[in-house]
Amino acid sequence: MIPRAIKEQIDNYIDNGIPPSEFLYAVLTNDLRHAAGKADITNRIHLYDIILYLENYAPNMSWGSPERVEKWLAFHRENPAFIADALQHDMGGRETYYDIKHN
Repeated sequence: MIPRAIKEQIDNYIDNGIPPSEFLYAVLTNDLRHAAGKADITNRIHLYDIILYLENYAPNMSWGSPERVEKWLAFHRENPAFIADALQHDMGGRETYYDIKHN
């Protein structure tokens, strides 16, 4: 389970193209050394869970490298309506994330 604040930040990045914090940018670009250094204690404890959340709920093209993150942000700026329509089917799992029983 990830902290609600980081989930909201991830979802805002995915859904609205809002640039992430320095910590989340490092996670999204697979710079885990930088992510660990920028993480507060809560995010450091939940780093593995944050990555699992991305694996399960973030579009593959939205994270994984600096190039993918920059393209995702640019695509949002240029095609907001297309992004909103494309993500409709993915939102259900993210919206019910805290309703799912996690072990």
